[in-house]
Amino acid sequence: MENLFYEGLSPKDRIEALYANADKVESGTYYKQLTEEELAEKRITLSDLVENIDKLQTEKAELVKDLNERLKIEKASLRSVLTEIKTRVEEKQGDTYYFADHAQGLMSIYDSEGSLLSSRKLRPDERQKTIMEPIRQA
Repeated sequence: MENLFYEGLSPKDRIEALYANADKVESGTYYKQLTEEELAEKRITLSDLVENIDKLQTEKAELVKDLNERLKIEKASLRSVLTEIKTRVEEKQGDTYYFADHAQGLMSIYDSEGSLLSSRKLRPDERQKTIMEPIRQA
């Protein structure tokens, strides 16, 4: 059973009658009882909202996972560049060429561009054993 004040009037006329006859009018928020039909609509809305939130949370988890993977790659690159700056060397993949200088007892190491990478003392197994060894190998 609904308690409608000025039940026979149109909504516009009802508002005018309420305004004209009220002792006081306040604007603000208030609570109104929901009908069974309105409650059913609210439950459907609730169900839709829960479903949408679940989809968004799943999508968020996938995005976070993707961002974390991309961030991990960037952090690895950062560590690599920091190490290169700190050590002043860069790790490269390619062929290296070794040249033994028996007169000075050094092994010079070059890259494919012909740049000297480093030089070191000859190891015992790299040293020329006799003066005749290069002739025997030929």
